[in-house]
Amino acid sequence: MKNGQKIILGLSVIAYGIVLYSFLTQNLWVLLISIIISSVLLVCFNMLGAEPKDKGGDIGDAELEVARIRIRELEEEKDSLAKEISDKQANVDDVMTKLAAANAEKEVLIRNHELENEKVASEAARKAREEALSEMSSKDGAAGLIPKSDGPAGEVNLVALCKETVEEFDSFSQKVGVAIKVTATENTLNMKADRESLRIMFRNIIDNSIKYMNKSGSLVITLSTLGDDIFVVLKDNGEGLDPEETTHIFELNFQGSNRISGNGLGLAQAKAIVDSLGGEIYAKSSKGGGMGIYIQLPTEVSVDE
Repeated sequence: MKNGQKIILGLSVIAYGIVLYSFLTQNLWVLLISIIISSVLLVCFNMLGAEPKDKGGDIGDAELEVARIRIRELEEEKDSLAKEISDKQANVDDVMTKLAAANAEKEVLIRNHELENEKVASEAARKAREEALSEMSSKDGAAGLIPKSDGPAGEVNLVALCKETVEEFDSFSQKVGVAIKVTATENTLNMKADRESLRIMFRNIIDNSIKYMNKSGSLVITLSTLGDDIFVVLKDNGEGLDPEETTHIFELNFQGSNRISGNGLGLAQAKAIVDSLGGEIYAKSSKGGGMGIYIQLPTEVSVDE
C-alpha cells in the first residue's frame, strides 16, 4: 500500500468516527459534513489504489510492430538482392558457356584447317610420286620402275633402313590408327645394295599396306637371316584379298576389288627392285585375313649401272 493511501485511510477512519459520533449525538450538520468528507476520502483512496495504465506496454507494442515491418523490408531487400545476384550469375554462366563453345568451335576450325593442309600436301606428294612412277612406267615398262643408282652398291643395314622408313610414316599411320612394329633377329643385317632402292621398296610396301587396310590395325615387319639370305616379312591385319587376286598384286597397273585412288605402281616397283637385286617377293592373303608380303634378299648383289 502506498503512503498516500495510508494517510487517506487514516483520515477516512477519523471521518468515519466523526460520522458515528455525530449520529449518536444527532448533530446533523456535523454528520452531513463528516459523511461528505468520508466519501471524498474513499474516492481518493480508490483513485490512489488504482493501477495506472501501462503506457510503456503500448509503446513497446508499437516499437515491436515497427521492428517487424523493418524486418520484412530487410527480408524483401535480401530476396531482391539474391534474385539480382542469381540473374547476374546466370548471365555469367551463359557467357562462359558461349565462350567455351566458341573456343571449342575455334579449335575444331583450326584442326580442320590443319587437316586440310595436310591432306593437300599429302595429295600433292602422292600425285608427284604417281606422275614420276607413271613416267618411268610409260618409258621403260617394269624396268623403268627401278631407280637409277648414283654410284656403286654399298653396305646397307637393312634393319636401320627399315626403321628409318617406318618413321617417315609416323604422322600418317597415327592419324589412321595403324601401329607399325619392326622386329629383327639382330640389330645389324647388312647387305650390299643400293640404299635408295631398298628405301623405296620398303616405302611402297608400307604405304600400300596402310592404305589398303581400310581400318585401324597393325603392321608387323620382321627381319631375319637364313644362310646368306635376308628374309623380310610385312604382315598386316587389314581386309586382305581373295587368293586369286593376290597372285596379281605385283603386276604393273593392277588394282584389285578393294581399289582406292592410285595407279597400281607401288608393289610393281617393289617387285622390280627385289628382282633387280636377285631376290624373290610374293604375297599371301585371304579375304578378311590381312595381307602378308614375303621378301628374300641375297646379302651379296650386284646392281647394274
